[in-house]
Amino acid sequence: VKIELWNQSVQVWLKKCVYIRVYRNNPKRANIAMFATFFVSAFWHGFYLAYYIAFIQFALVNNVTKFLYKAAHKFEPIKGWALAAFTWIISTVTMSFIGGSFLLLLTE
Repeated sequence: VKIELWNQSVQVWLKKCVYIRVYRNNPKRANIAMFATFFVSAFWHGFYLAYYIAFIQFALVNNVTKFLYKAAHKFEPIKGWALAAFTWIISTVTMSFIGGSFLLLLTE
């Protein structure tokens, strides 16, 4: 959700111009379409290694999120505030880890 709320107008453009064109109603191409979309976004930001590392990590996190969403029934024993706290901690740590790659921009 945090990725989807970042820059919504660019997200719409990437979805229409990259993701949908690669996906073409073939669920087997969903991962390829997602990685292509993140790659185009990194390319758009410039030729800095930090962007490519960060956007590949975003794609990997997106895949893990889809897997966890499909396996949500295994998390049923965790309810209410405990689940909210757990997901908040995991998402915050993950975003902080990915954000660390942007420190490479200071050295380039």
